[in-house]
Amino acid sequence: MMRLSSFASKSDRFSKRIKLVVPPKSHYNNFSQLRNVMNLSITKTKFTKAADVVIPDIFNRRLQTGIARIDDNLGGGFLPGAVGCLTGSAGSGKTTMLLQIMEGLAKQNYKVGYISGEEAVEQLANTCKRIGVDEVEICNETKTEEIVKFTKDFDMLVIDSFQALESKHSDTSSRRHEMFSIQELVKAAKKNECTICIVLHLTKSGQYKGNTSVIHSVDFNIQLLREFVEGQPDQHVNMFTLKNRFGPTGECTLLLTGTGYDFDYEKPADEGKAHTSKGNRKQAEMDMIMQLDKNSITLQDALTKIEDAQRASFILRELTITGKLDKTGRGVKAVYTKVG
Repeated sequence: MMRLSSFASKSDRFSKRIKLVVPPKSHYNNFSQLRNVMNLSITKTKFTKAADVVIPDIFNRRLQTGIARIDDNLGGGFLPGAVGCLTGSAGSGKTTMLLQIMEGLAKQNYKVGYISGEEAVEQLANTCKRIGVDEVEICNETKTEEIVKFTKDFDMLVIDSFQALESKHSDTSSRRHEMFSIQELVKAAKKNECTICIVLHLTKSGQYKGNTSVIHSVDFNIQLLREFVEGQPDQHVNMFTLKNRFGPTGECTLLLTGTGYDFDYEKPADEGKAHTSKGNRKQAEMDMIMQLDKNSITLQDALTKIEDAQRASFILRELTITGKLDKTGRGVKAVYTKVG
């Protein structure tokens, strides 16, 4: 992984493909003390009847991308100030999707920025050129404290990735650093009504990297699953909205091409058989797991039937959601017990 954190000048931080764009820089250093528990600046209140709580207008506003499948899947678009994460294995199309989403927002006159700690702006601009993204402002930055400042000037930011972030706690404790970073990003997003989407990597076993503070803190969690057929990546990518505090959860299948996602693509009638086969595969894999001669199942047990770790984790999660398995623990140490 290439980490980028130092640059020739501040004016190099944000750039479009053709010219540099320098947003106003507002000083922001009102950080609260880090605690051993999550501190997201939620004000303590007394018990109040739900009907008597005044609901702010922000819950009636949405940042719409103009991409129907994305907006509908989120419940009408992104809520201002919401923080979420996008996960998926390498090659699942995370960067491509987020750049296209941000381009859609830019065309709706929202100010959007893509922050990369893994690809230089030149590499990112080359990807933008390939998929037809022109209006998204891009930069290299990894300091959490600096990214917090950007939330005052942007409607939405993408952070690629959480694992590339650094902070004043980077050299002391990884857990302390992760908690500090997600807390400060969430607080700044809410305060400045800047939506943030964080790319979160998965381990080889298909689990989230790092501790669970990010997953618990965010408002939405989207995962991409790209299947492989005889070693070659399928063009179809399954997008799962696993968590959404401000809208529905669900899944949809998207088409990934050499020039980006075709969000308007609809399967022709003659492809219905292939689509049904994929659904049958999922059910067959769920049946194989449930037929294991064990009452308690681990990821390693699932891998004896399903060779791909991300796919195995997905099937275990589906069985848990449908109530066929009961999960205890987390990560690779999680145990799934058969229900009934």
